[in-house]
Parts: sequence; C-alpha cells; structure tokens
Amino acid sequence: MLKNWRPQHLGTTEKIGGTLIKREEEKRRHGKKQIVVVVVVVVVVEVVIEVVVVVVVEVVVVVVVV
Repeated sequence: MLKNWRPQHLGTTEKIGGTLIKREEEKRRHGKKQIVVVVVVVVVVEVVIEVVVVVVVEVVVVVVVV
C-alpha cells in the first residue's frame, strides 16, 4: 500500500502546489481575522475608557457641587 501511495502523492506536484496555495490563502484569511479582532478590541477598549471617564467626571462634579 505504501509503495503505491507514495509515488502518486509525490508524483502529482499540482496537488502539492494546490495545498501550498490553499495554506497561503488560509494564512492570509487568518491574518485578516486577527486584524479585525485587534480593531474590535481596540474600539471596545476605547468605548469602555470613555464611559469610565464620563462616569468618574460626573461623580466628581456631583460630589463637588454637593
């Protein structure tokens, strides 16, 4: 079985080339996903920081006024 399987696998360079191309595409897609995740995380962090700052400023203003 191994004797028959190996030459077929190694003999078809198109299959090997195709898998390499697919792997490159997967890497690119994965890279894009990572970039999107980073952007989403950054936006969420910025929103959370803004909300916290606004709440803190309002509490300080209320305390100072009272």
